Amino acid sequence: MGKRASKFLLVFVIAISLIVGYIITKDIKDNDSERKEIVDVTKTPYAADANGISDSSDAIQRAINDVSENGGGTVFLPSGTYQLKSEIFLKNNVTLQGSGKTTVIKGDFSKKGSPLITNKVTVPLKNVTLSNFRLDRTGINTQHGILLGNATNFLAEKIEVYSNEDRPGGAIGISAFDIYAKYPSKNIRVKNSTFYYTGNFGVQFGNVKSGVVENNDFYDGYREVIGVEPYGKSGIAQDIKIKGNFIFNKAVKVNGTPTGKVIITNSSGGSAKEILVQGNVIQEDVASGNSLPGIALYGVSEVEISKNAVSNLGGSGIFVTSAYGKVAEKILIDNNKVLNCSLRTNVAGISLLDTHNSVISENFVSGNKHTYGISEEKTSNQNTFKSNMLYGNKLPVQKSKYKLGSNYEDNHVELIK
Repeated sequence: MGKRASKFLLVFVIAISLIVGYIITKDIKDNDSERKEIVDVTKTPYAADANGISDSSDAIQRAINDVSENGGGTVFLPSGTYQLKSEIFLKNNVTLQGSGKTTVIKGDFSKKGSPLITNKVTVPLKNVTLSNFRLDRTGINTQHGILLGNATNFLAEKIEVYSNEDRPGGAIGISAFDIYAKYPSKNIRVKNSTFYYTGNFGVQFGNVKSGVVENNDFYDGYREVIGVEPYGKSGIAQDIKIKGNFIFNKAVKVNGTPTGKVIITNSSGGSAKEILVQGNVIQEDVASGNSLPGIALYGVSEVEISKNAVSNLGGSGIFVTSAYGKVAEKILIDNNKVLNCSLRTNVAGISLLDTHNSVISENFVSGNKHTYGISEEKTSNQNTFKSNMLYGNKLPVQKSKYKLGSNYEDNHVELIK
């Protein structure tokens, strides 16, 4: 009886423990769901001014802090204009959401170079979403839209970032430069958004692993409309997808050295690899554009450029070269349309400089301004050119004179007569 009683008691204790555990877990889940409330910044106790007259920085910041401390949720900004005298610092598990383009956040800062939205990079930032509002970079001393570092699981979706034509800075920078680059980020997504007059950069990923820039529209940028640029010798940008974006540029006066519309580069000394640039449309105003390439790679490896349409550019449609002593290698350039490029420069539709062990296949290159449809220069070698259509170019191919050479197979050429 003693043993049976002991077994019964043990089973009873286990059963009670399971029941208590279930109740506690359910309470926690219920409390969590209660915490996921929507906080309206214009309501008490925050009372943010949606008329753009008074400073709303403190009200929005207190709402973000409270929601984060209570387990997470949504800070809602109804239609209106919200003036900021101070940057907004994001916190964990918060969605900052507006009512669309009618919700406008605009800065009026005393300090030059300020971003509208940022974070404290020494503290990890997790699970943050920004959606459905407009960031206006035209305000006093406002240089950047969003600058973040040390972020994980960040989504910017259905936002609009607007600036003056002559404004430096950029729209969204993630672990891209200065102190932000010292703190890498991962799982970063920028989707379904619109950018005007992006200045030095539209969306720039620095030391980012696993990032997506997808289905966005960019108008009238100058330097890096979309950039992947790991920062510092130990910097890494890896597993980045740039897909389905639309880019239209005209000549814009802005500070900074011009580079290209979409650039992947090791020019800061880091390592960029496993990058996909696919299904983007890149165009330029024929009358007022500049001489920059459409898609440009500098000293990178393991990059795929596929199914893009690049047209009416002053420079090459696709340009690949070395940087910081690193050649470009293992590049796949496949099934792209390069139309009417090299309008302001004496270059090729697809230009390869110091490019090794790469495949260029099934691309359509057409135009009467290209000196060459495709060119290999400097030390480019051991590349494969297969099944490309080169139509209307003055000369089809400039082959590398490097001793190892490249392979040319089944390319179709129809030259200007």
